[in-house]
Amino acid sequence: DVGIFRRQPFSHKSSRNFPPVQSSIPIYKQTQNGIIKIEKISTIKHHNDPRLWLCNKGFVILVGKNETEQCLCPESYYGDQCQYQNQRVSLTIRLRQENLNKLNVIGIIIRLVDHTGFVHSYEQITYKSVINCNTKYNMHLLYQNRPKDMTKNYTIYIDAYYKINLIYLTSWIFPVKFLFMPVNRMSVQLKIPTKQNCHLLCSDKYLKSLTNDNTQSCRCSNRMNSISTLQNRCNCALDSICVGFKENRSICLCRLNKTGPQCYLNSICQMKNICMNNGICVPHDSRQSLNNFACVCPNGFSGELCEKTDVRIDISFSNVETPQSLLVHFINVVSHRDSSDKTEPIQVTMFKKILFNQKTITFNMSLPFHLVFVEFEHMYYLIVLQHYYTSSAVISTQISPSQRCPHIQEVLDEVKVEYPHLRRVKYYHTICQHRSDLTCFHDNYIFMCLCTEERHANCFHFNFNM
Repeated sequence: DVGIFRRQPFSHKSSRNFPPVQSSIPIYKQTQNGIIKIEKISTIKHHNDPRLWLCNKGFVILVGKNETEQCLCPESYYGDQCQYQNQRVSLTIRLRQENLNKLNVIGIIIRLVDHTGFVHSYEQITYKSVINCNTKYNMHLLYQNRPKDMTKNYTIYIDAYYKINLIYLTSWIFPVKFLFMPVNRMSVQLKIPTKQNCHLLCSDKYLKSLTNDNTQSCRCSNRMNSISTLQNRCNCALDSICVGFKENRSICLCRLNKTGPQCYLNSICQMKNICMNNGICVPHDSRQSLNNFACVCPNGFSGELCEKTDVRIDISFSNVETPQSLLVHFINVVSHRDSSDKTEPIQVTMFKKILFNQKTITFNMSLPFHLVFVEFEHMYYLIVLQHYYTSSAVISTQISPSQRCPHIQEVLDEVKVEYPHLRRVKYYHTICQHRSDLTCFHDNYIFMCLCTEERHANCFHFNFNM
C-alpha cells in the first residue's frame, strides 16, 4: 500500500495558552460630527476612440462648443502633441528621520535656483515618518526658459522645517552638474536630524563652495538679514514662512492647520476636529483635494482616525541579564479557513532599545497576533501564546530561562544534527518527548517549533534573518 501524506497547516492551539490576558483598556473616544466623505467620480472610458492616441505623453481635452482637441501635457513634456521633452532635473528623494518620535511632521521645500538667486521651480513635501518611511518622492524641476541658459550655474536647495511650529531643522545643497544633458537625474537619501548645530557649517567659505563633500548646510546668521528682508516683501500669512518668489508670487510654507498658496485658508484639520485620542491631523496636498487628510496617532492608538486602542505588552526580565536592545517577533497564525492561498503565519518584527537600569519595557501593537518571540544575543524566548487574539488588551509577561527556545544542537544528539534537513526534521518530535520542560526550539535555519501538550513538535517557517 502506498501511503498518501498531506501537509497539515500549522496551528498554535495545540500548545498551552499563556500568560493570562488582562481586561481591555477603557477607550474614551471623541464623537465625530460631519466628517467629509471622499467620493470617487465615476468616469466613462472610450477605449476605441482614436483621439486617445493624438497626444504622445498627455491627455486629450475637448475645448469649446466645437470640442476642439487639445493636448494636456505632463510637466516633463510640451508641444502640440506632447512630443518634446522639457529640459529638467528629475529628482528622487527618500527621507529618514533620526528622531524616532513618530508624531513629528516635517515640511520639505525643494527649489531649483540659479547663481543669481532666481527660483526656476519648486516643490513641497509633507513627510510623516510613521506613514512615509519607505516612500520615494519623484519630481521634475523645470528650468524657466527653453532651452536653459548654459552660462548659469544651477543648484537644488532643500530645506526642512517642523510643520507644527515651523521651526527650522536643516538644509541640503546639491549642485546640478553636467549641464549639457537635457535631463539631469538625481537620487538622494536624506537624514533629518533631531536638531542642527549651525556653527561649524555657517562659514562664508562653506556657503560659497558647492563642491564640498558635506552637502548638508544650515540657514546661517549671515543669510538671516536677507531672509528678514524677504519676509517684508512677501504676501504670505503672518503665521507662515516665505522662502522666496516664483514669477512674482511668494513661495509659502504653511502650518498644518492652514492651506492655500498664501496660507490664508483653514485646512480640513482646522475646520473639523477629526483625529481622536490626541492624534495629529495632517492634510494632504491641497492641490488634490481639501478633503484628504491622514491622522498620525500617538503610541498606543491606531486606525484611520486613531480610534482604536492597541494591545499593550509589558515585558520584564526574570533571572536574565537585561540586554541593550532586542527584537520582538509578532506571529499571526492565519486560519486555513480564512485564507485558502496562504496558510503560513505572518511575521512582523519590531526593534527596541533598552535604557540603562530599565526593568520593564512596553510595546504597543496594532496588528493581530497569536505568538510573540523575543530575540537578543542570538537567543529566542517565547513570551506570549494566545489561542485567540484580543484587541485593546493588556498583557504582562516576562523573559525567563524556562521560556528560552534552544537550538537543536542543544537538544538533539550530534549524529542527527548532522543529517540533511529533510531527514533531520523527522526527529523533531523526539525532542518534545524527551524534554517535558521544553516549550519551543528552533534550527536557526527554517523552522521555529512549539511543543504541544501531547508532546509533539508543531513547526512553522520563521524568518531568522531579520
